[in-house]
Amino acid sequence: MPNIYFILFEIIIYVQFALCLLKLGFGILFGLMLELATIRQLNAYEYGRFICTVNR
Repeated sequence: MPNIYFILFEIIIYVQFALCLLKLGFGILFGLMLELATIRQLNAYEYGRFICTVNR
């Protein structure tokens, strides 16, 4: 049987990796929602033409 410290260390690494991905996902979602809210509230600017865009 492997050492208990090795198993515990592996579990901690996987948990930290999952939390990092979760935080990254929330950061991306927050950035997109903030950008969308700014555009809709201020109507101060519009983006130019791009190959790939997200429309309302």
